[in-house]
Order: sequence, then C-alpha cells, then structure tokens
Amino acid sequence: MPTPVGHSLFGLSMYMAVEKRPLSKVDVTGPLLYVVLVNLPDIDYTPILAYGFGAVKLYHQAYTHNLGFCFVAAVVVTGLTLLFKKEVRWPLFFLYFLLIYSHVILDALGADGNPPFGVQAFWPFSSAYFISPLSIFIGAEKAQLRELFSVWNFYCILIELGIFLPAFIFIYRSKRRQIATNREQTTS
Repeated sequence: MPTPVGHSLFGLSMYMAVEKRPLSKVDVTGPLLYVVLVNLPDIDYTPILAYGFGAVKLYHQAYTHNLGFCFVAAVVVTGLTLLFKKEVRWPLFFLYFLLIYSHVILDALGADGNPPFGVQAFWPFSSAYFISPLSIFIGAEKAQLRELFSVWNFYCILIELGIFLPAFIFIYRSKRRQIATNREQTTS
C-alpha cells in the first residue's frame, strides 16, 4: 500500500489535471483539499493516538477503505463545500468521491502483510477483500513508531516517487504550456 507521500502525489497530480490553474504559492487551499481527500481513508489511524501502534492491525482498513465510506465522506465534504462556497455542482461530488476512492484502489494495488489481505473495495455490496495479484507498491512498515522512519519505508517512498513524480511533472508541464498558449492567443 502506498504511503501518504504516494497518495499525496497522486492527489496533486489529479489537482493539476482537473483544475484550470496550476499550483500557486498564493492559493494552497485547492491542492491541500485534494491531498486531504486522497488520504482521508487513512483517518482510521486515529485510534493509534489512544491505543498505541498495536491498534494499526485492529482498525486500519477495517471501516474506511470501502465504497460506503467513500460515498458518505464525499457527501459530507460536498455539503461542507456548499456551506462555505455557496456554489456546488454535482460533478464536484463525483470528483470528491473519486479522489477519496482512489485511495482504496491504490491500496488494493499494493502488498499487504496483515490479514485479511486487501481492501473491502465494494462494501456494502460485497464483503470480499480485493488485492491485486501484482503488487505495484511494496507496503510500508507501520506497526511501531520506530518503523515509520526505517530504511524500508524510505525505499517505499522512493518507489512511489518513481511512479507518481513523472506523471506529476508531465501533467504540470502540460498545464503550464496550455496556460502559456492560452495567454498568447488572448494577447494576439
């Protein structure tokens, strides 16, 4: 399963692909929202704060890595957007849902060392666990605090950078070229 670094790079790539303007030092709320949404299913790590790292095996991927959670979370985030922005279109709900659900899909593409293996990607319609037979991500160690900063986890992040960073750079450069072309056309 990807680390938050991999999920976040995927979210930033999606931001670049979907939004009309590129990343900006001025407005970080858009990119930050995408990063939060793609990492949202990992909110199930919060029991660690109360119960310690042993809670990882009990709670991680138990309740938040499925279709049902992603749907409810997208409804809530869309509702919050409506409260604060006063303009929400239904395509925004679908975008939020896809961002949140992308976490589940990416996790299903990675190695899982803790049974039950995989994610309940289609719950509440199916209780079956799904995992790709070919693991793209090698799976980070996370059972103890000292493991978070291990050489293995550093290696996991390097693999994720090798997968997501080229896509991010390609999308970023394409978007910058598109904006430059549009400026030239409007000034001509």
